Amino acid sequence: MADNEPITKVSAHEAITDWRTISNTTIDKRSWRNRTDVTAATHAVDETGLDQLIYVDATSNVVSIELPASADVDGMTLVVYVKDSSNTVTITRDGTDTINQVGSNPTPTAGTGRVLTSLGDGDWLMWSTP
Repeated sequence: MADNEPITKVSAHEAITDWRTISNTTIDKRSWRNRTDVTAATHAVDETGLDQLIYVDATSNVVSIELPASADVDGMTLVVYVKDSSNTVTITRDGTDTINQVGSNPTPTAGTGRVLTSLGDGDWLMWSTP
């Protein structure tokens, strides 16, 4: 797939199946329209949708991935994949937002991913991958 090819919309089931297929392989940057490599302590998710795949390497420090307010990005879907978690990686909610209707911040471990979709009502829907 070329870097400039459009992304095709798929159902949630297809997305999860595809994610499981690639989660145990090397992620090729060309496979994702917008991949963001994160090693810094804090990364605020881009509200314009530029962060489709957030590829986290926490070898050097604790990393916090800060989600925007769900109401501001209704329908946005992104993937957070943790390559290395020598230090803690946390997906941080905005304000009173929830993830799967729970008010806690998930901490994915190395070799796992999270698919998050904003429901636009203050809640994010999250799927986990092995």
